[in-house]
Amino acid sequence: PTADAAQAEGSPAAAQGNDGSSKAAAVSYLDLRQAPGNKAPSYPLQARLEKRQGVVGLLYRVTKEGLVQDIQVAQSSGYVDLDQAALKAIAKYRFVPGQEGWARHPVLFSLKGQQESM
Repeated sequence: PTADAAQAEGSPAAAQGNDGSSKAAAVSYLDLRQAPGNKAPSYPLQARLEKRQGVVGLLYRVTKEGLVQDIQVAQSSGYVDLDQAALKAIAKYRFVPGQEGWARHPVLFSLKGQQESM
């Protein structure tokens, strides 16, 4: 099972005047074209067993080469393992080269469906 990247309706960046030039003007990661192969974070087993859920708000800079750098937790889920799983996975994300700037990226850890016996 994996965590889902929280999806927002539409693209708020243009409406808010965000251009990614600074942390304060960070755009939604959905406004950037992603390279194929990006994978959602894995849901930590212990967190699933303990039914822990939350949203991790990440902030990072996308380089002109499409790499993620200067990644940080802007808003914690309240659980270190969820925060670390989000950081680890999103740090590996790649974007189409030629786009650069700061991006916001909410990562939702949400348990869905029935629990399977282990």
